[in-house]
Amino acid sequence: LVSISLALIFSVSLFLKWIFQPSFILSEQELSKAKSREVTIYRDTWGVPHIFGETDSDAAFGLAYAHSEDDFSTIQDVIIMVKQKSGLLKGKDGAITDFLMEWLRIYETVDNFYHSHLSPEVKQLMEGYCQGINLFAHEHNDEIKLNVFPVEPRDIVVGFVFRTPMFFGLDRELESLFNLKEKPEIQSKSKRKLSPSPIGSNGFAVSPKRSENGETMLVINSHQPWDGPTSWYEAHVHSEEGWNMSGGLFPGSPVIFVGHNDSLGWVHTVNEPDLIDTYILDIHPENPDLYKLDNEWLTLEKKIMPIKLKILGPFSWTIKRDVLWSVYGPVLQFDHGTYAIRYSGMNEIRQIEQWYRMNKSSNFSEWFKSMEIQGIPSLNSVYADYSGNIFYIYNGNFPDRQPGFDWQGYLPGWTSETLWENTIPIENIPMVKNPDSGFLFSTNQTPYMVTKDIDNLDPDFYPIEWGIERHMNNRAYRAIDLFTSHTEISFEELKTIKFDLYFSENSAMAQYINDIIKAIDVSELDFQDVKSVLTDWNLSTHPENREAALAILSTKPFLQFKYRNLDDAILLEHAGNAAEYLKKFHGSLRVPFGDVQRLVCGETDLAIGGGPDILRAVYSTYDENGKLRGTAGDGLFFFVKWDKNGKVFSESIHQYGSATARPESPHYDDQAHLFVMKKMKPVWRVKSEILKHVEAEYSPGKYLSDY
Repeated sequence: LVSISLALIFSVSLFLKWIFQPSFILSEQELSKAKSREVTIYRDTWGVPHIFGETDSDAAFGLAYAHSEDDFSTIQDVIIMVKQKSGLLKGKDGAITDFLMEWLRIYETVDNFYHSHLSPEVKQLMEGYCQGINLFAHEHNDEIKLNVFPVEPRDIVVGFVFRTPMFFGLDRELESLFNLKEKPEIQSKSKRKLSPSPIGSNGFAVSPKRSENGETMLVINSHQPWDGPTSWYEAHVHSEEGWNMSGGLFPGSPVIFVGHNDSLGWVHTVNEPDLIDTYILDIHPENPDLYKLDNEWLTLEKKIMPIKLKILGPFSWTIKRDVLWSVYGPVLQFDHGTYAIRYSGMNEIRQIEQWYRMNKSSNFSEWFKSMEIQGIPSLNSVYADYSGNIFYIYNGNFPDRQPGFDWQGYLPGWTSETLWENTIPIENIPMVKNPDSGFLFSTNQTPYMVTKDIDNLDPDFYPIEWGIERHMNNRAYRAIDLFTSHTEISFEELKTIKFDLYFSENSAMAQYINDIIKAIDVSELDFQDVKSVLTDWNLSTHPENREAALAILSTKPFLQFKYRNLDDAILLEHAGNAAEYLKKFHGSLRVPFGDVQRLVCGETDLAIGGGPDILRAVYSTYDENGKLRGTAGDGLFFFVKWDKNGKVFSESIHQYGSATARPESPHYDDQAHLFVMKKMKPVWRVKSEILKHVEAEYSPGKYLSDY
């Protein structure tokens, strides 16, 4: 009977899988369009795709297909998110994303402005990109997770519109709001300032004034998670219409985010300007749908949103939630109050337009004109070009707010005086071009310290309402020290700066270690072995360093960019936990750091140096074997230089490889060994060079390759 029951269950599960297996078949007309694309994909010996298309749209088609070959799983996750089907894939957690997209009116915004705000070139670009994804889905039905195909151009735009405000903290602003236990007071000093994120990025630019051989140099080193929808993918895109860009992009992107062409390049680092406001609404005592504005009662806009949740296998359950809106923006109701959110770029859909124009720029004037679109509402940019220009901009679409309010606190939501409409023109925001020092850097630090002292901006010149960061971090301290210690900087010395493995004496880490040592001195606990190790530590995160593991583990739970005073008991608790952890899994407090911190990809398991807020950045999580497994930080990055004649040369590396989600591929982890040894690989951009190192050549839709 047991055998019969098991066989019956197995048969039913196979039947259900057959019945409900997602599938997608292109129409003959759409298949014909895909096959008419003029594009060839060349895979080099590292598996990096070089996409050569006749038009920009053809190239975008090839980019989508190549990226799908390497990571169709994550691209699907992005599409499922933008189609508001995450609840069907991830249950309750996914349903929150589905609700947020409706709550923020993402699709409504895109539908309102798609035809009027995007150029014909960008629309064609996205059409080609969607055709590439759809063709791959058509050919690989066995990999489809949900019935969300075909993907359409507006879906791609929706993904950008939804994810963009997360870069300047909308997700953490909402988390702060959900954590409220009672209605806050409106007061002159804010209690709501967001704490800085521990993950950052690096961007360096060196002009001929400072370089050893009269070169212009750029380091493109944006830190991101090593896996998931915001992990880096390397590609080279070339068209006969002038698009010729090497760099990194995220799954679901038809353009390069950071990288370089023959003439110029740039890198983004995350900044945190105050672009978000939270308002306390004055709700009518007898009608929760009414709120007061300037002594007039207005009605909250309301609609019911059905959300589908996965229950078991192919079965789902639909729940309904109210979606509320005010003149300020989306509204949330709690027992302790009703709140509205307003943020910069709420009606902005031109993110792809701006990045596309940046990709195709050939000089500083064209690139800055692209920045003037202000479709990207935040992110620092560090720029360099063939003619010797270097440039830094603290990009931010700052709301044009009235003075007299604490804009970084909770705001009165009953007066139009707090209802801003416009943003500050780009020419008024912080930027530095061609400083006399000959170098610029961004490590998520204050924009008032991006080069040598005399060339920096005056913080008193910019309104406090903009919420511009004032803090430094370890990477900033180390960058200043290392750049100023060289009168001339060679390409190899620039690499040494980027791969630096030390904490500064001025860093939060150094201060915390001193605090722990002092706490041990006055404690009755027997922590002398911990004190001995931490006292001997030279602030290095080399894999061979035997003190770094205890220091990193002791501070990991609370290390941020900025130092803050912590109670001795907290410091000793975490130091004690770290000591127990090392003794349990490694038998000693003095263990080579590389034995603890690892880069793991499939069967590859390698020692790696670096650490949190180190220029050689590695952020990690605990695993079940007593190791710190790297999860973010240095991932795909580039060293770029232009010689005196303006000829470009570049090198790149990825923490894993090009086939980011294909364990069966030799390119799944073939760059990892170079990565941990701080070595680079060449970036081939000229077709004749690419053909010397080609592994596969094919044209999607026309014939398949062995790749």
